[in-house]
Amino acid sequence: MEKRQRARVRGKGQITIPASVRRSAGIEEGSTVELELRPEGLLLRPSLIIEANDLDDAFIRQVIAETTEGYAALRADDVAWKAELDERATLDGSTADGLEIEH
Repeated sequence: MEKRQRARVRGKGQITIPASVRRSAGIEEGSTVELELRPEGLLLRPSLIIEANDLDDAFIRQVIAETTEGYAALRADDVAWKAELDERATLDGSTADGLEIEH
């Protein structure tokens, strides 16, 4: 498959993704894709959807415990925590991560 291919935009903004591109990207009929506008252009990629039923309680508890542990370790390291706050300040207003800036 060629790395760069073209598609024509049709009525209602529809495009047909060439079959070779769909196969290579693992996009099938009914797949959900994400569109991201970037400075260099539009990025289209398969969307990863995790159904709630696919996550069992033990896995969820493990993720929460590991995240809590990692966050506590970050806050305990003064240098790393300052770097985190500096990065948040730099990104403030540019992301919708919901994190509050601590002063």
